Amino acid sequence: MSEPKQDSGPQTAQAPVRRNRLLFALPVVAFLILAVALAVGLYRDPSLVPSPLIGKPAPDSALAEVPGFGPAFSREDFLGKVTLVNVFASWCVSCRDEHPLLVRLSEQEDIPIFGLAYKDDPEDAAGWLTDFGSPYSATGLDLDGRTAIEWGVYGVPETFLVGPDGNIAYKKIGPIGPEDLQNEILPRIAELRTQAAAMALAEPEAADAATTVPEAELQSGDAADGGTQEVVATLPNLARLDTPHSLPETEFFLADGSKARFSDYAGKAIVLNFWATWCPPCREEMPSLDRLAAQYGSEDLVVMTMSLDRGDPQQIADFYEEIGAQSLDIYHDPSMSVSRALRVFGLPTTLLVDYRGEVVAQLVGTAEWDSPEALAAILPLASQASDARLGVAQQAQLEP
Repeated sequence: MSEPKQDSGPQTAQAPVRRNRLLFALPVVAFLILAVALAVGLYRDPSLVPSPLIGKPAPDSALAEVPGFGPAFSREDFLGKVTLVNVFASWCVSCRDEHPLLVRLSEQEDIPIFGLAYKDDPEDAAGWLTDFGSPYSATGLDLDGRTAIEWGVYGVPETFLVGPDGNIAYKKIGPIGPEDLQNEILPRIAELRTQAAAMALAEPEAADAATTVPEAELQSGDAADGGTQEVVATLPNLARLDTPHSLPETEFFLADGSKARFSDYAGKAIVLNFWATWCPPCREEMPSLDRLAAQYGSEDLVVMTMSLDRGDPQQIADFYEEIGAQSLDIYHDPSMSVSRALRVFGLPTTLLVDYRGEVVAQLVGTAEWDSPEALAAILPLASQASDARLGVAQQAQLEP
């Protein structure tokens, strides 16, 4: 006799209920995932989006120039120098925010800036540059946006830094601000310029002219004479100026409030450092400048730390006391007239000046100024100043 069958009605009824609940939950889960993704996107800094073109050659695109603001540029124009490429448009509001900074950069830094006009009417782009000033040494019209795609542009404005090898070294999405310029762009420019100089020195003719200061001479302070050809190769980020320029006769202030000029230091080599107490990198390198002044400061070498702090110079003295600096004097440029005359943009910036008052090298960013590498750049300048001073003294003795 067969057993009666179990009633499976309730179990069978529960299956559709579970499926219905699952079907109902799927859109909710999908919505939550989408909401989280959107929230992350909203709070993510778009400038941190990596570019797949970093380290790769800049695109080679043949473009017409913005009318009246030529010449146009191609990839060959990047080779052998450091270049900024700025993507802009006359209809771009954020471009107007960063444009004054680019104009000042073009006036104060010896770096070519190429402008890429993105999906812009030629006459509108030309009118915009006429109204607001052009920082660009070359321009290109990207009428259909194809070139921007080749550069990996997400939107305007964007700025690229191209090295002397023609490869893209850096990308900034969005408008450039002062902090971007000081902390990211200017130090990278200095580094790339050093690489460019090293490449030039590696060529046979330049290599024959390059010299190295022996370590024993560095220890004694008697560096070899012979100009500044070796300056670039000895200290990272230090760039030798192709055309040295004279120090201006702009006045600055000393600790007692009196005024001075660079001509008051004629015949001396100068390590001229621009800094401020509110600048963290400046504070970081200041002890090494104090050590440099303590060990090598002399009648032939002056370590001149030019503060751009506004207000009472007592804050400078207080900072020196805080870090235990004993060999640094106060040089004060509260109106920034000296720094503007010398086209100093970012802090810290250090200029190396020979005994003739010529700026021969520049470093943007920090350095250990009493390191062997720094001394290899500085001590030859002091040695030249000493030779010139002794030569004048000997000449005076020979005269009747």
